[in-house]
Amino acid sequence: MDTRTPGQILRERAELMRAYKQTLGTTSGKRVLADLIARFSERTSFDPVNPYVTSEKEGERKVVLYMNSQIHGDPAALEQDIQDEEK
Repeated sequence: MDTRTPGQILRERAELMRAYKQTLGTTSGKRVLADLIARFSERTSFDPVNPYVTSEKEGERKVVLYMNSQIHGDPAALEQDIQDEEK
């Protein structure tokens, strides 16, 4: 069972978001993310013949979408959520 408070969970999410931004915000990080997006995100996941291929492609796509959302998210908004939660 997770014993963390909602504030602790939000704080950890904000810290992780900052880490993603630091890592993928560099020139090399942007290049790697652009490659991952091109390989796994900017294509259809659906395979009309094989549902297992669809599932695999969708899994790849979701990882890239998550990484992209982390570098474009707003850690300050999470910090505000933390403050609101702790009131």
